[in-house]
Amino acid sequence: MKTIILALVACILPVLAYAADAPAAPATGKYVPYTAQNFGFSVSVPETGTIAAPGSDGWDREAEVAFEWYGADTDPVKLIMARVDDAGAPLDDKSFKAFTDELLSYWSPSKPAAGAPGTNDTAATGNTSFEVLNTADNLQIGNRTWNLIEVKDKSDPKTTVYYSVFSTWDGSKIYTLTFYYLTPTMDQVQKFGTPVLLGFKVAK
Repeated sequence: MKTIILALVACILPVLAYAADAPAAPATGKYVPYTAQNFGFSVSVPETGTIAAPGSDGWDREAEVAFEWYGADTDPVKLIMARVDDAGAPLDDKSFKAFTDELLSYWSPSKPAAGAPGTNDTAATGNTSFEVLNTADNLQIGNRTWNLIEVKDKSDPKTTVYYSVFSTWDGSKIYTLTFYYLTPTMDQVQKFGTPVLLGFKVAK
């Protein structure tokens, strides 16, 4: 789990920094199919961006990362990261819920009560670098159910990053699509990202 979290967070701020001052624009409505070679799934991606994947020049992501889509300056979403993790055994609703609960706990850890033995006021505040803005279990988009975690990341004092983490499962595989953006313009982000999720298909 720690490896998954680090992959979701690492290298994001450098990728997004160039877009910090770019104005956001609504989606163009034009999406194209993309098949993640050797990862067993396909999605629809906005044609405004570019894609890097295993085999691309300079690719240095973990083996589980299927691709990264980089948005244009005017796109409300600046980066989409897709990854596939293998649980090692067939999942069910209960085991997938355990996965998403652990994922959520990274950004929203349990906070000890102020004044409790062995704690201090600083410890009681929890990790203030992250703020969970929204969560949803069993979010139905098209014919697939997703788990959603929306996070405000203030770990870099110069740039606040927002991300929406969508996870679903099939067999032993966990598929995660994470959308990164710089302004909390949720209507635009949702309109921009929904066609991507609607186009998600697992190869059979």
